[in-house]
Amino acid sequence: MTEAGTSDVDTLPTILNSITFNVTNTSMIRSAALFNGNALVSNVATINTGSNTIAFSELLPQRMRIRRPTPKMSLPLIMAVMD
Repeated sequence: MTEAGTSDVDTLPTILNSITFNVTNTSMIRSAALFNGNALVSNVATINTGSNTIAFSELLPQRMRIRRPTPKMSLPLIMAVMD
């Protein structure tokens, strides 16, 4: 995930509150967790086998804040799944 770059002219951080992933074969996934680098952000995922999505909501803001010290800064999101 990357801060909006040149189109984002404020000096405020971007905070991710929720995220949804499109995934194939969700019927084979029992659980999922979302990490920011090595920090667990959420292990409460909504797995929708009908629409093949995995959604995370109510994310911890202190772990999902993208500060803007440079024009573009990345947030290393990792989704781990268990089958």
